[in-house]
Amino acid sequence: SFEKEALGLYLSDHPISIFEKALVQSGAQALFHLKAGLRGVISGVFISTVKPVRTKKGELMAFLTISDSSGEMEAIAFPAVYKKSSALLKQG
Repeated sequence: SFEKEALGLYLSDHPISIFEKALVQSGAQALFHLKAGLRGVISGVFISTVKPVRTKKGELMAFLTISDSSGEMEAIAFPAVYKKSSALLKQG
C-alpha cells in the first residue's frame, strides 16, 4: 500500500495478482474490459479506498476506488448492497 501511495502505481505485482488464475477460471473480467451499462459482471478487485456517505433518506452507501492488474476505477455501493456487504467492503 505504501508503494501505491508514494508512487501512484505498483512496481511489484498488484495485490490481486495472486488470485488471477482462480478469477479467470471463475469467469471474472478485468476492469479494463468492462463497458458502461453492463450488468451482472463478475470481477475480482482490490479496494483502495472506501468513503461511506449518508443519503438524503439517511441510509448508508459508499464510494469506492477499486483496482486490478489492468487498471483502476470508481464504484458505488448503493444502500441495499452496502447494507448486505459492508463487512466485505473494507480498504485493502
